[in-house]
Order: sequence, then C-alpha cells, then structure tokens
Amino acid sequence: MSVEIGQIKKRITWISAVVYAFFLIILVRLFYVALVMGPELRAQSQERVIERRPIEAKRGDIYSADGKTLATTKPVYNIHFDALTVEPTVFNKDVSELSEKLAILNPYTRVIAQTERCTK
Repeated sequence: MSVEIGQIKKRITWISAVVYAFFLIILVRLFYVALVMGPELRAQSQERVIERRPIEAKRGDIYSADGKTLATTKPVYNIHFDALTVEPTVFNKDVSELSEKLAILNPYTRVIAQTERCTK
C-alpha cells in the first residue's frame, strides 16, 4: 500500500508541476503583451478609433403607372460625437471647422443660423 501512495504522490507532483508551468507561461505572456507590446497596441487602437466605410444607399424608387413617384429612398444618418474623447487642444482648434461642415449636412442648422443673424 505504501508503494501505491508513493506513486500517487509522484503523479500529483508531476501534475502540479505541469499546472504551475502552464500558469507561469500564461503569466510571462501576459507581462510580455502588457509591457513590451503595450505601447504599440495602444497606438494601433488609437488609429482604429475612426473607421471609414462607404455606406451604400438603398435601391430604387417606386413609381406609379403614370410615372409619379410613390415612394423614394432618402438616406438618414445619425452622427454621435463624444467631446470627452477628444483632447481639449484639438477640439478647440478644430471646433469651428467641424461645426461648419456639420451645418452643410444639416440644412435645418443653416436656417437657425440665418434667422439668428437676422435677429441680431
């Protein structure tokens, strides 16, 4: 019976050594990714914050038998902007240009700006 206990202890020792080796490998890899590759990965993530993709419009209009348009497709976009993610110096430098370009996309904004100019 003592021989069986000795074999069991050897097996447990080998299994625990293998488990510790795996944890050590994972820990070393974690430190490598965090410390060595960290700055490079952060730079890549900053580059990928803005993603440019062409958005294809929906296809076609629906016409009646006499050629009048019954239904048409109009693209609608929602633009969301989080000013907290932009550095204040960059935001303050480019905010006027950004607002002018957004005003081109939204004709309602131009109407408000024109009425404000007229009332002043």
